Amino acid sequence: MIGIKKDPFLKLIIEDIEVGCPFVMTRYLNDPEAFQKLAKAMGFGDLGDTIIAPNAGAEIQTSK
Repeated sequence: MIGIKKDPFLKLIIEDIEVGCPFVMTRYLNDPEAFQKLAKAMGFGDLGDTIIAPNAGAEIQTSK
């Protein structure tokens, strides 16, 4: 995380996530530029598709 905080763009995102809650992250998952930069900084490389995060109020269904 230290390396991520050196990037001014990512530093603001990480601080927002740390102060907020996990649902704050969904805001950035739907932003292609932010998502790509976060993915690269965490070692995932280039990602071709953007993940659409579920609505914060929606229930997540799991199979049993």
